[in-house]
Amino acid sequence: MAHTTLRGRSSRQISGRIGVILAVAMVGGGAASNTFAQDEVASQPTSMPTTAPAAEKPYDGPTLRVANLTEVFKLSIEKGFLSLDTKLEPTERPTRVMSPGLPLHGEVNVVANDMQAPAADGRAPLRMLRFTTPPDGNVETIVKTSVAAMPNGLHIDQFSEIAGMMRGVQFIQQIPVVFEPGDMDANTEEPRVRLHVNINYTDDSDRQPIRQLYTADSFTELRQNHAREVSMYLTPLLLQLQQDDVVAPEMAAAKRALPTGPTTAPAGDVRDKVASLIEKLSVPDQAARAEAFRELQSMGETGLAAISSVDRSKLSAEQNSLLDLLVTDETGVPTANATDLLNDPFFLVDSLSLSDAALRLAAFEQLKKLTSMNDLSFDADGSDSTRRAQAMNVRAKVDAWVATNQPRE
Repeated sequence: MAHTTLRGRSSRQISGRIGVILAVAMVGGGAASNTFAQDEVASQPTSMPTTAPAAEKPYDGPTLRVANLTEVFKLSIEKGFLSLDTKLEPTERPTRVMSPGLPLHGEVNVVANDMQAPAADGRAPLRMLRFTTPPDGNVETIVKTSVAAMPNGLHIDQFSEIAGMMRGVQFIQQIPVVFEPGDMDANTEEPRVRLHVNINYTDDSDRQPIRQLYTADSFTELRQNHAREVSMYLTPLLLQLQQDDVVAPEMAAAKRALPTGPTTAPAGDVRDKVASLIEKLSVPDQAARAEAFRELQSMGETGLAAISSVDRSKLSAEQNSLLDLLVTDETGVPTANATDLLNDPFFLVDSLSLSDAALRLAAFEQLKKLTSMNDLSFDADGSDSTRRAQAMNVRAKVDAWVATNQPRE
């Protein structure tokens, strides 16, 4: 299968309507018949739907079965931005994709605008995956989800109408396009990443509608600056799309922060050597300081373990600064921040999506300790679908706990 990766960069801007389409219908869990409709999709996102989709024609094309949606398309983080990679090539006949345990209902569209093979008129062909899952038995439930990747941006939308509530979540990532050297897209002054949340209540309650916009200069910054909102609105959607890798924190940070079982204290000679080298980090001779730093670096994990047991309150500012630099270089997170992460409920709940079972278990145990919620349920060794469903339930409880116990200042 060919790969098409869309990272939000191009030398030309896309406009107008697109011609080449790949449509894919999906059945969650291999259930009964599914339908699809082939149509054109604008290269720019449209407003969220407010009505149920029209009736569609029965599907009679070929079928592809996959264990996970990431076999069809995959989101990753590159230089702070989300990137979409699809492994399917455009075909004349649409292909239905079946995947067990898909935690989505309703219609799901994934659109990839491929700049690698522009059409004769200069416009890019469109790769479109359309998944349709069976309703959950409630005819009043409407859910429409879409992922659209373009050379200069990525859009993830979900509209749902469930139990007296209409909710729209829209993630927009727009990267300025350079036409010529020194010539920037007119939208460069706008935030590169925006998260829109719109909630209306259609029942008789007195609940007020929610209209919120959260902005940042990258996806990574959005998670850092608006962790609560990303956890409540965007992360569940990414988990529904089975994109666990973009939910999980950096592995280096997780390994540094999360205890994964009984630790063996460094041998006495290792502790003595580390103490001696740390002392040299404050000597007047710059060459001697540099040599001590390099020697600490060469000790790897053994040295890091010994450093973690040092009482750094007795060290000088320069010694602490060099040790932070050393630890950051080795693991991606400074020592001081490692402790902070253990008290960060969003880091811990995100860590339930890590690929390492020991780290998942450590995060879950720390999360129970932090929140004192002993009724949380999570099997760190469970199947992908089981862990994903449990992680979403845990996240909902943690979000509620944060709202009660960590109110905004």
